[in-house]
Amino acid sequence: MMQHSQITSQGAPPMPVPSIEMQQLARAFFTEAQRDLDDAKVLQSAKRKPAAMTSCQHAAEKALKTIYILAQNRRPPMTHIMLDEIDKVFPNFQKNILRQRLTRWVLYLEQIVPSKRWGKNPEYPYYDTPVGPVRLPSKTFTSHEAKACISATERLLAKVRRFCNDRIKVRV
Repeated sequence: MMQHSQITSQGAPPMPVPSIEMQQLARAFFTEAQRDLDDAKVLQSAKRKPAAMTSCQHAAEKALKTIYILAQNRRPPMTHIMLDEIDKVFPNFQKNILRQRLTRWVLYLEQIVPSKRWGKNPEYPYYDTPVGPVRLPSKTFTSHEAKACISATERLLAKVRRFCNDRIKVRV
């Protein structure tokens, strides 16, 4: 049987306290998200911009899975589109200021590093048209873009940590 956490000072309804197993899993995901962010910083300083940006994407995904695990008290789905999954967990989350802030940073990352379906990804060579020139990520992305990804990821992880600690009452 799940217990409920305390009501926050903002008067939000209590959230169920996740099982110890799920708390450990969530902490593991958040630890790996922080590790991915650290890797991004090392890669960026080594001028491996595409790899740094890919590490930022991985960190963002794992951070959002941390929220999902704690809120749902179960393992996360095998998907990369975690904002959609979180919206299912929190029906009113679309209107929530945290959702707006998370969306802001996730969308910022996606704008810098569009997903594969848009034809551009820091992991793979890409092309603009079926007969267009092949572009290499290592020659395309700039240091400014890599730094912007790292900054956005730092903000995203800070917001997720605050949400888990304050709203779900689980320290990550």
